[in-house]
Amino acid sequence: MSRILIDYQFANQVGPRLEGLKQIRDRLWNCRCPMCGDGKDKKRKRFYIYQSSKNGIKDYLSVTCHNCGYHNTFSRWLEEYDQGMYSEYRMVLFKEMGWGSNRRQYEHPTVDPKEERPQEAVEDSVEEPEKKPSQLTIP
Repeated sequence: MSRILIDYQFANQVGPRLEGLKQIRDRLWNCRCPMCGDGKDKKRKRFYIYQSSKNGIKDYLSVTCHNCGYHNTFSRWLEEYDQGMYSEYRMVLFKEMGWGSNRRQYEHPTVDPKEERPQEAVEDSVEEPEKKPSQLTIP
């Protein structure tokens, strides 16, 4: 399931709690702003939920209020509006999208301590310690 479908699912879940929510057309909803209330006039609805794009890829929902100027992604707005539903949203994203589960495991090379190295490799790896200047002999 893609992120946009998860956003649609949660927009439909939160929709009944938004005052005057109406779907204007596909991928566009309109209601009274839950942040500012859209003033005294109950008929005014200037809060929009719509499909937005990032770098030309339409993969998430955004929200905008044309009264108070509030603008954010749907997920950030959901975090401010309803913490409980946001936690559920994050869990669904994690499960469906696999976010965080595809970390690469670094495999350390295993060395068998019982395995012996060839004798000449052992001799080459032993170096003489450096001498202090006082220990150097002058020819």
